Amino acid sequence: VEDGAALRQPVYALDVAAVISHLCKNPEPFYGKTIDLGGPAEYTLRELAEFTFDITKQRVTLIDTPAFVAKNVAGLIEYLPKPIWTTDDVILQQVDSVVQPDTDALTFDAFPHITPTPIEKIAFSYLHCYREGGHFILTKGYHG
Repeated sequence: VEDGAALRQPVYALDVAAVISHLCKNPEPFYGKTIDLGGPAEYTLRELAEFTFDITKQRVTLIDTPAFVAKNVAGLIEYLPKPIWTTDDVILQQVDSVVQPDTDALTFDAFPHITPTPIEKIAFSYLHCYREGGHFILTKGYHG
């Protein structure tokens, strides 16, 4: 939608879990505070799609869809029994979802012992299985 220009700041679930663990062990300083966690880098939705397709070696053509077209198509799809796209999805695909630099919320900076993990460091470990042939295609000796 709209060339995939909306920004995302993917955060690794184990990094979030480490913050939650810290909060459970020492909650008092954080009472009443908002915590906003984002990964160490921002990417457009298009960059994330291209990154995913590169790791999974899927040959996909990304087609830029104007928002008004996407919203109309999603408006029809969302009435199916198991919709894969809704008008709310289209709206979210146009909005940046990143930690704002001027936020009053606590970020990873409030937890200096936790360093956010870049997606480049961990994505292959869970995406490579979506390649044709899975991870076995990369290893010799498994197929005779």
